Amino acid sequence: MGKGIKSDYVRIYTKDWYYNAGIVGFLFILVEGESKIENITKKYKDSLTINGNYLEFSSSILDKFYEKYERFSFLKLFDLESYKERLNKLKSKINEIQGNKIKKNLLKEAGLGGKVANKFIKDFCGISLEEIIKDKNKFLNKLENNIIKKLENYNNSLIIYDKLKAKGKKFIDYFLDLEITKGICFYKNIKKYIKDINSKKFFNNENLKTKDLCNSCSIYKKEYDFSNAITQIIGFNKDNSNWI
Repeated sequence: MGKGIKSDYVRIYTKDWYYNAGIVGFLFILVEGESKIENITKKYKDSLTINGNYLEFSSSILDKFYEKYERFSFLKLFDLESYKERLNKLKSKINEIQGNKIKKNLLKEAGLGGKVANKFIKDFCGISLEEIIKDKNKFLNKLENNIIKKLENYNNSLIIYDKLKAKGKKFIDYFLDLEITKGICFYKNIKKYIKDINSKKFFNNENLKTKDLCNSCSIYKKEYDFSNAITQIIGFNKDNSNWI
């Protein structure tokens, strides 16, 4: 809240290109990819104003923002087709083996030796590759019928996301914590960042010094300077980082 801004509304002024790209990323997630301004303003009406040099919105529109961010991030970073290719590669390698004994290093050779891959397969298919890779015939049977065929039923990562979420979304949290924290921002702080913007504490300007206020709107901005980490999820600024 600041001069000329309604209670519990947030106004974000444009700045340099990198900061502005963060605003674009925020909008992209908020409106779930909608690109036409008229459709966006029609949907949000008085809750969202897109002006020439600022964006103003009611904090209420952030209620489901975290869920949108989480879903979009997963769909952007999770590669379902890659899993299918690697599993079929593993199947081919095992079929080439003479005899019935197989070694665990085949998982690594097929790109399935890491914790992320094994956790996904165990959470989604209910089978651990590391636990069953002992007997060739039994392994091939479970690999083909319990894992490969199950994943072949899906050609959309959104369905995978929904099913993992229904299971308690442990893998989703694990996966995004690794992927986003590794290359974009500290994932676990995103929810807190959104919660803080939505809280009354964010709008409290008491006991603030002049140097702490934005010159344009008199909003306290140092601690809550708009983060453009979201932007990198949609492809901007891959050579840079802005840690929340």
